[in-house]
Amino acid sequence: GELPADTYYWFVGVLDNAGNTATAAARTLIFDNYVESAALIAPSDGTDTNMLPLFKWSSVSDTLSGIKQYNLKISNNSSFSAVLKNTTLSGTSYQSAASDLANDTIYWVVIAEDNLGNTQASTVRRVLFDTYAADASLVSPVAGYKNSSTVIFQWDAVSDSVGMDSYVIELSSSISFS
Repeated sequence: GELPADTYYWFVGVLDNAGNTATAAARTLIFDNYVESAALIAPSDGTDTNMLPLFKWSSVSDTLSGIKQYNLKISNNSSFSAVLKNTTLSGTSYQSAASDLANDTIYWVVIAEDNLGNTQASTVRRVLFDTYAADASLVSPVAGYKNSSTVIFQWDAVSDSVGMDSYVIELSSSISFS
């Protein structure tokens, strides 16, 4: 069967037909077939933000071979078939840049790797990253409209990947809206 992960010592002893013996010097064998997964810290699963997130996770220890690196993957789909950012890090955080993220729902995962190449993925988290709202297209009244009765304000609906909360109409007698 397979050895449990641990440090082992081994040597070979020789006995010839005349009864002579010899022993080779002992050697160390480290058998390490596992690395723990990192625990994701921030941002929390399901977070909605319009700020560039700081991705944080726990450090992982591997007493047998040591931790080599962490691989952070950011994708716009939970299967990670299209990766927006794939970066290798020695630390436990990464400050994202706008170029790393889609203006939409993103998914992130951290893969810990030890010095023997064993890897383990964290859980996957979902973050809604949205920094853009489209301008409403004004329909009526048209520019320069003159009327002495009721005015009805109309605009085309705007769509957004995160949905629309509300519309705000501002009315002022000054073009600077001051």
